Amino acid sequence: MTYYKNILERTREKQYKLGVSYPEKDGKLYNTLKFFYILAFAFANVMNLMYILGMLLALSDNAIATKNVGNVIAVSVCVALMIAALIASKYNANVIVASVFGGVNLGSAITLLLIFMNLMKDDTVAGGINLNYYWRHLAPLTIMALCAVGMALVVITAYFKTKKAYSKVLEQVYEEYNSLPENDKPEWEAFAANYEF
Repeated sequence: MTYYKNILERTREKQYKLGVSYPEKDGKLYNTLKFFYILAFAFANVMNLMYILGMLLALSDNAIATKNVGNVIAVSVCVALMIAALIASKYNANVIVASVFGGVNLGSAITLLLIFMNLMKDDTVAGGINLNYYWRHLAPLTIMALCAVGMALVVITAYFKTKKAYSKVLEQVYEEYNSLPENDKPEWEAFAANYEF
């Protein structure tokens, strides 16, 4: 939706006067989530890259390479998708980009958690999973996914709440536009863009 600057400013003023507030992309909640997302993203992907490099170094052992080639490809694809989502997050003000960003990170995190859970099975410990799994993969990927989904929800919620409030103000402007005499009526676009409250 394209917003007219003056009508959007009026919408923000009305929301402020009515005490309506919600988290937005430039707010504290979003920036806090982004900070923890970046930290978890960096740690998780260092672990993922160490796994990929380790498997590439093990290519000389055909048994290991053959057994893990599918996992290496899956981890590589997930890492590439998460890096692409991180780059796209620069344009996270768009509701579609925000949705893709949250979905890609959540999907990649779940996929990686399942892959590494399968790879790190250990019958000698309670629960049957190597304890390193929890701090190397479970903790950072869970934090990363939750923060990414939280960031996406902040953008999506702000978009729809702003759109709803903006539409109300725009309706009032449109009613005033319709009340103008027909022979003296400017184009709607010009009227709305230059409307003064």
